[in-house]
Amino acid sequence: MKGWSKTGKRPKFKLVTGISTGALIAPFAFIGSEYDSTLEEAFTTISASNIYFPRWISFMWSDSFTDTAPLLRLIKRYITKDVVNKVALAHRQGRRLFIGTTNLDTDRLVVWNMGAIANSGHPKALALFQQIILASSSVPVAFPPVLIKVESDGKTYDEMHVDGGVKAQLFFLAATLDLTDFRKKLNLVEAPNRKMSIFIIRNAEIGPEIQQVPRNLTKISERALSSMIKSQALNDLNRVYGLAKTQGLDFNWVALPEEYEPTESDEFDRKEMNRLFKKGYEEGQKKDVWKKVPPGNTE
Repeated sequence: MKGWSKTGKRPKFKLVTGISTGALIAPFAFIGSEYDSTLEEAFTTISASNIYFPRWISFMWSDSFTDTAPLLRLIKRYITKDVVNKVALAHRQGRRLFIGTTNLDTDRLVVWNMGAIANSGHPKALALFQQIILASSSVPVAFPPVLIKVESDGKTYDEMHVDGGVKAQLFFLAATLDLTDFRKKLNLVEAPNRKMSIFIIRNAEIGPEIQQVPRNLTKISERALSSMIKSQALNDLNRVYGLAKTQGLDFNWVALPEEYEPTESDEFDRKEMNRLFKKGYEEGQKKDVWKKVPPGNTE
């Protein structure tokens, strides 16, 4: 996002969606490049201790291997009342921010209208906003689920929400709309050289990674899960691509380059996070970084 801002070509987004790590980035991408430095600080000055602490042996009678109290503190530090007020202002201007979580109780992807929450005026709007971001970032088993209170038929319930990536790696809410017909009915005429554009940023690799997997239960499990997530991401990317073609939208996507090799095994290693940020900053300034078709698609 910061590299893209430097080019002067980063658009003011009408709609932003986020899942998992994307849920942490989405509010700042949505309200504008003035928060690029905040994003940089949040992702380059932290370590694993700012995300979780191990439960050690207590995980055996708990709901996860770790406790994410540090991550909630981090979210509260950056998702402030000022940030939520700016999301509310953008919502009143007709722009939309959506974040996805997985409701384990109903086995469904839940899409939260974050602008509507921010603009609600409810005294607990800020806390709910922060809870949703935490839930969307909470990888099940590794991180504890987030219980969100809801009311139905006069009764209060706790819904169990986790990482939206369980159900989708990315989503676009126009799947049921005929945008071409929608524009015609509203007399919205686009210039011939200007289309509505979709930009998808995949905060990971999407292509295959060749490596020898040790005959070890943990390593085999990690590799199988990683492969499954990549397949899901590719399917989601192709689904949105098909939608873009049908609706006549300009489709663009980017992911971590296949040649990138992590130097640290800890995903939250500060040195590695800074190296990743630098790579993203460099990629964001390239003219030809956006790809027009998903991997393996020749159309």
